Amino acid sequence: ENMVDLILEQYIVCLESAFRLVTKLSLERKRVVKCMIIMDMAGLSVNTLRYINVVRRVVQIGPPNFAEVTCKICLINAPWVFTSIWAVVKPLLPPATRNKVNICGGNYVQQIAESCGGVDMTKLPQSFGGEASDDIITFPADPVPVGAGDILAQVNADLADLGGAAGAEEA
Repeated sequence: ENMVDLILEQYIVCLESAFRLVTKLSLERKRVVKCMIIMDMAGLSVNTLRYINVVRRVVQIGPPNFAEVTCKICLINAPWVFTSIWAVVKPLLPPATRNKVNICGGNYVQQIAESCGGVDMTKLPQSFGGEASDDIITFPADPVPVGAGDILAQVNADLADLGGAAGAEEA
């Protein structure tokens, strides 16, 4: 396995943990619970485009296998160059996923607060403009799901069929 495969396997573990958590909460609360993904895009540059094959693999894992977990994806601190990167990534996403993406600049706190029908700011980490400690961002320490390697192997096979480079993204 190369470093990209290890990172992608951990991505799957993170998604599986989120899926388990929202399923548990949905059953407890007797209503559908989804999560919001907040990604800080600060530091993104044109050089990021050389990793588009990694992005392609991420897109082939998350949306088709864990779409029901996410209500909104907020990309915060998105620099101006992100519009170019988004133009390349956007067509790779299913329409339902594309519609969940909210691109925010540096003034994102209000947009996050209004996403998914409102966010409890007492539960949002301080680094994202909320009131909760940044130390609370953890997922349950579950073992690697049995299917993680299978999903990754299928993504690699699908990319090989499409002629995409599956492993040599690192530069």
